[in-house]
This record gives sequence, C-alpha cells and structure tokens, in this order.
Amino acid sequence: VADLVRKHADAGRQVLVWCVFDTEAKLIGRKLRGIEGVAQLHGDIPEDERSRILEQFRRGEIRVLVSKARLL
Repeated sequence: VADLVRKHADAGRQVLVWCVFDTEAKLIGRKLRGIEGVAQLHGDIPEDERSRILEQFRRGEIRVLVSKARLL
C-alpha cells in the first residue's frame, strides 16, 4: 500500500487511503513517513483538529490522507 501511495503522490496526485482499523491506519501512516503532505485521522484526534485536516485535504494542502471511513 505504501509503495502504491508513494507512486501516486510522487506523480502529484492526491491520495485517500481508506482503512478499517485504527491499528491498520497507524501502521500505514508510519510506512508513509517521509512523504511530504501526509496526514492521518484516527480516533485519538480531537474533532476540531479532524475538521482542520479535512479542510486542508480539500484545499490540496495535504496530499495524502489516511483514515477510516467512519471518521469522515
């Protein structure tokens, strides 16, 4: 997954990585360290920060977003 995301992010595309479990999302987030513009949403993030991250993704400031569908 990380290699595929890197390929598309390096090509200038925005990428949304859907996960099922928090553990899965955190693991993928760690594998994506080093890519500029990666953010992660998980249950530990306060609601106001989630909203800020989503808005930045919508504006293209965040290139890769890792999250569970339930949080969005």
